[in-house]
Amino acid sequence: MRKNAKLNYIDSIRGIAILMVIMVHAAQPFQNLNPIIKSLSYYGQLGVQLFFIASAYTLCLSSDNRHGESSAKLKYGIRRYFRIAPLYYLAIMLYGCLTYFTHYVDFKANYTVYNVLANVFFLHGFSPSANNNIVPGGWSIGTEMIFYAIFPFLLRLVKLGLRRSKVYLYAFIFLGIALSQIFVYFLSSHGLEMKNNSFLYFNIIVQLPVFIVGISYFFYSEMTTKSKPVWMLFLGFSIFTIITSSLFFSDRPYLSSIYPISAAFSFVFLMEIFKTVDKLNITFLRKIGQASYAMYIVHFLFAYKFFFLVFRFFPQIDNTPMFFVFFPLTVIFSFISAKILEKIIEKPGIRLGKKSIDKL
Repeated sequence: MRKNAKLNYIDSIRGIAILMVIMVHAAQPFQNLNPIIKSLSYYGQLGVQLFFIASAYTLCLSSDNRHGESSAKLKYGIRRYFRIAPLYYLAIMLYGCLTYFTHYVDFKANYTVYNVLANVFFLHGFSPSANNNIVPGGWSIGTEMIFYAIFPFLLRLVKLGLRRSKVYLYAFIFLGIALSQIFVYFLSSHGLEMKNNSFLYFNIIVQLPVFIVGISYFFYSEMTTKSKPVWMLFLGFSIFTIITSSLFFSDRPYLSSIYPISAAFSFVFLMEIFKTVDKLNITFLRKIGQASYAMYIVHFLFAYKFFFLVFRFFPQIDNTPMFFVFFPLTVIFSFISAKILEKIIEKPGIRLGKKSIDKL
């Protein structure tokens, strides 16, 4: 896919997503940030939803390209597993060792056999104790893997009722949102707290509509031959970003079940902008996007561990100007580490998956 210049926008979008995620985590250790910069950086949390949109879209694209493949579901599962698992298993060991030796969090409380095995088998999205306590940011991997498991069903559901009708896509999105909200209401009224960065927020129940928007966007694009004017796309992106920001910075915890969805719509417009205006797909963004998964895994080392080590000796760096130094350094170190991991972990893992498929 990367060899096709027409798909450069996908790498660019992933590049934006990882920059947003790194920005929020690079900002969190700073206690004395300018309030405006702090708010802007914290909005970067929604870069995860941008990843989800790109993931759903590219899975649809890959499925379309492999139409008619024998043992398609089995091969799909093997590809997804070997794309994600090798690097994630390394992260389990890496952060486990760091936690044990640095006492960053309570090792015995978090790194139980149950929690570790839940992460090994990618079931941590169903367990509050295992969901985000083994690998920093691991909740998104767990949610993504659950989506991978149900994607073939969702894809079939769309194709069965599509009949080249955009109305069906709107109904598909509405149904996904409605079911999500029903479950959120039920679970939140029976003891699960609904707020930002809670277990329920991380759960597939809240995040599934984001993936559904990504799937619907793919099929909508397939039905639409005429591109929208850039000004119209920018207007749509701006409107939904304003709505999302209002919800995101609201003091009502329940709205955290809503703003991932409004962010999904804003990101669809953003993706369409990059798809339409190829000049935006600069090499810098595309290269970062291609390394985004490994960067996501390792950037916590620099955003958290490195900062606290430096801050211990130089407390005066806790200010806004230093954030503008620390953020790009975190990106650079994460990118370099990601390229190394790509050679020694990611690509060998993908090749192993391909060999397994070839034997079928």
